[in-house]
Amino acid sequence: MEHRHAIPSLFARIASFLSLTCSVSVAIAIPFSGTTWIHDGHYYGIADYDQTWDVAQAEAAGYTLDIGGGVELKGHLLTINDAGEQAFVENTFISGSWQQTWLGAYQYSNSCSVTDNWSWVTGEEVGSLSDWSYTNFDASQPEHDYERVARALNFFGGEWHDFSVGDHEGTVKTVVEFDTIGDHFVSNRGQTTVLSPILNFH
Repeated sequence: MEHRHAIPSLFARIASFLSLTCSVSVAIAIPFSGTTWIHDGHYYGIADYDQTWDVAQAEAAGYTLDIGGGVELKGHLLTINDAGEQAFVENTFISGSWQQTWLGAYQYSNSCSVTDNWSWVTGEEVGSLSDWSYTNFDASQPEHDYERVARALNFFGGEWHDFSVGDHEGTVKTVVEFDTIGDHFVSNRGQTTVLSPILNFH
């Protein structure tokens, strides 16, 4: 009898966990966003539209989110680290006509290859895109060298394209992601090389 009671209890715990990790309606509200989304323990909100990457990056990095219990999460531009998060982003933020969102990926130094010297603003991935654990660049992308940043576009099936930091045509969303990592963006413009870029992420 005790064993039979343990099974529903397990299902109840699983259901409770799923409701916390997958629900759009969460108890923690992001003040600047009309809706708060949560995926895999990370919180997301839309801060603004049609900003340049520089402005969006600085704005996202300035936010924090108090989720209670003495835990304060740090804001940064959206990063995508696996296919599950990519699908979440596509379904949540880039549906509809000409919908796009800035990604927190940037090329931190000049290079002979358009795929070298990229980093997430969080520092989760740094270096050649071929060494990153996950990317979703279009087959023709990135196509430009130096001072490039990434954007996910719905009209290319959610694939990533590189743009100049000053580009913002179309409807580009500034999606802020909150987690324990936060923003560690370091601008190295004007330098031709960066020695040990990870050491710059303080």
